[in-house]
Amino acid sequence: MVGKQILKSFALRAGIIVTDFIADLAVTTGKIAVAAVGYDKLSNTVKERFVKGWINFNGTGVVAIRDDYNVASITDLGATGSYRITWGTDFANDDYAVVGTAMHDGGNYPYICINDANYLAGSTDIFCVTGAPTFMDSPMICVMAIGDQ
Repeated sequence: MVGKQILKSFALRAGIIVTDFIADLAVTTGKIAVAAVGYDKLSNTVKERFVKGWINFNGTGVVAIRDDYNVASITDLGATGSYRITWGTDFANDDYAVVGTAMHDGGNYPYICINDANYLAGSTDIFCVTGAPTFMDSPMICVMAIGDQ
């Protein structure tokens, strides 16, 4: 036990964190400097893994955003089930990933497709399509995007 206490004392004075003592030292958020934590402190590899934009919107009638992050606007392109999402902050290029879901209307089970003719750094056109395949407006469409900005 004495050897453990000496090692613990040495580690504390040297600024070394020994995992065996973390529970004993009771690290709390109050002991972490605010300037040491933040998005700007993360590596680019970690930042690439975050969702950079998402939207939940009503795709029927007057298209309306329910909630979003980093979305400037949603546009009904006029054709049934066809929308444009404009990102608040552009992606670095058009190599980002987009995934989406849509609520079924009781008889149709829709899925989201990306229109590769307008898949740009600043916006993405999507289609809501059923297995028939036919285009449909959905009462709830959710889309998110991950990539470099």
